[in-house]
Amino acid sequence: MFADAGAGRVYVIYGSGRPTELPAGRLETTLANREIPRGGLYLVEEPDRQAWEYFGADDTLISASNSVSAGNLRAGMSLHNAASDSGYVMYTAESVHTRFVNLEGQSLLPKDSSDHFLIVRYSAGSWQYSDGVQWINFNFASSDTLVAEVLFDTHSVTALPYATQRIHGIRPGVLGGDLGFFADSDAGNPNPGRYSVTGTTFDLPGIERWYTFTFQGDGQIGDYIKIRTDTGINRPISRPAGRASTRLIRMQPH
Repeated sequence: MFADAGAGRVYVIYGSGRPTELPAGRLETTLANREIPRGGLYLVEEPDRQAWEYFGADDTLISASNSVSAGNLRAGMSLHNAASDSGYVMYTAESVHTRFVNLEGQSLLPKDSSDHFLIVRYSAGSWQYSDGVQWINFNFASSDTLVAEVLFDTHSVTALPYATQRIHGIRPGVLGGDLGFFADSDAGNPNPGRYSVTGTTFDLPGIERWYTFTFQGDGQIGDYIKIRTDTGINRPISRPAGRASTRLIRMQPH
């Protein structure tokens, strides 16, 4: 990006200028280096006209390496007997035992549940997960991934192929790895109503992060830039320019 010091505008020299739809549940960070009382947060040129560098601790999710550990699979995933129709096995980057908790911080899933996989479905406009007793609404995260489809009535589970089209906001499929899925199985042992995952690692497409910023004097509120790193079949897009060609800002994901 280049800054026009006189007009307060930024010219982006990489990628398309076409508007894009902002995905729900996106990872979003506000970039700002000046706060105007009762006026908001702005991104302005540094007095020495050098690059303003941003190193965000929350940007560790962006990585050139997208090999993910399956974690502790334990005894698998619970599904209550009243469940019907279909749903999915979902991967969550955060452990289910810390993400899905009650007001006292206690896990809402059985202690022997897989750390990063659970049974979910989309119903009546909301994503829901099974705690083994009932369906509970939850807000999906940008890093969530649907890795398998489950047919509850026939007790079958099938790995989902990778696709760019999201399913009600959540991305489906993995690029590779050794994951396996089994119905009516508890850590490899027959157990009706349980689903289990096997394997050690799998590959995910790059994670997107959106940055929102506002420049003083340009008349535009809420500009965005997207950073995404991919491996496998995808290529990096919207990567910020290097320091030598950036006068206003340099973003450096770790």
